[in-house]
Amino acid sequence: MGFFEEVRISTPRAEEPDTLDMKVEVTEQPTGSFSVGAGFSNIENFMLNVNISKNNFLGLGYVMSAAANVSSQRQQWQLQLFDPYFLDSRWTLRLDGYSINRQFIEDEYQRGFSVSVGRYLDQRDDIRMTFDYTFEDTGLNSLDAYKERLLGGQLYRNGLTSSGGLGLIIDKRNNRIQATRGIFATSSLALSGGVRLDEEELLNIFGGEFNFLEGKINFRAYQPVIPQKEWLVFKYNSTLGSIWSTDGTIVPFIHRYRAGGINSVRGYNWFSLGPSIRAAGYNPGSGGTSTSTIFVGSDDPQAADDRLVVGGTQTWINNFELEAAVIPQAGISVVTFFDAGNAFGDPWGEGAINPADLRFAYGMGVRWFSPMGPLRFEWGFPINPREDERRAVFDFSIGSLF
Repeated sequence: MGFFEEVRISTPRAEEPDTLDMKVEVTEQPTGSFSVGAGFSNIENFMLNVNISKNNFLGLGYVMSAAANVSSQRQQWQLQLFDPYFLDSRWTLRLDGYSINRQFIEDEYQRGFSVSVGRYLDQRDDIRMTFDYTFEDTGLNSLDAYKERLLGGQLYRNGLTSSGGLGLIIDKRNNRIQATRGIFATSSLALSGGVRLDEEELLNIFGGEFNFLEGKINFRAYQPVIPQKEWLVFKYNSTLGSIWSTDGTIVPFIHRYRAGGINSVRGYNWFSLGPSIRAAGYNPGSGGTSTSTIFVGSDDPQAADDRLVVGGTQTWINNFELEAAVIPQAGISVVTFFDAGNAFGDPWGEGAINPADLRFAYGMGVRWFSPMGPLRFEWGFPINPREDERRAVFDFSIGSLF
């Protein structure tokens, strides 16, 4: 539950000779936190973070959190309320509201809300099925005129996204904040909009302006390297995702997969990995990370051809970590990691995940489970970087990777 710092259970003899009493003594711990942090990243420059969280909101066991993150490249806020036992039942309820503006590849925005209703399926409440609904306004704040014409105007387009789907969550970790052993797995399948039945008829189920089906799987494993010792832990995280158009149009840029960054494949800039197109000629790629070229260019006749990272319709991300606690009392640890991942598929949705097109990186970092939350300072080094990629990337983040 995360409400107590220490729990002591004893069994003194009861009044009856053949019975025992159970005595439970607990030491409560603070269940709320407020933090203001600042940092510097070579990608986002100066960053300011404000976080408020309460794990026992109103004394009813609700989990409430509010966060704001501001930098030169990103402006983001999020408000979340989660009731793990809705109306004292085995149902759960989660409400989210958020607004995101980011300028890593394009000037994007994403704002909306989501509602999730779940039900525990086992006696230990480790397995949960959920129904999730999301409504959001997504798109680009500004766009070059020539990009608006790419692929008939289907690639870079704004609109409302309304989606619903089912999810399955399996949580067997020994600690949901700082896990050292166990597994965590999620799978989801969500439909946005509707499905085209034939050339003339579209069955619109959820509404909105985009129609696609998305499936995702995430698996995490935690295991101490030395049995019965938890100061050195091996961690593994893997994410598979695929998205399919259900109306025959191109999946828009804002919903496509892109990799790279401290929360994906470290050692590369944010969202810099994935299928791309080059504005000159026409030569469709064969999927993977190959570059396609199109008869569209910049409106500036003096401009050089640009490689546009447009993202893929499949993704596969793998993170391998070895984390060692160096000052356990202060919550300080060091980590070494190896990442492998990418986004796949050409702009038309052709192609599939190809292990030969994975991009690799390694690195190290320092982590501090501070009073304001988990802090990460990590240096990533790409393996076989391309000419336009950095040889090393340092990044800073508040929050855990997995």
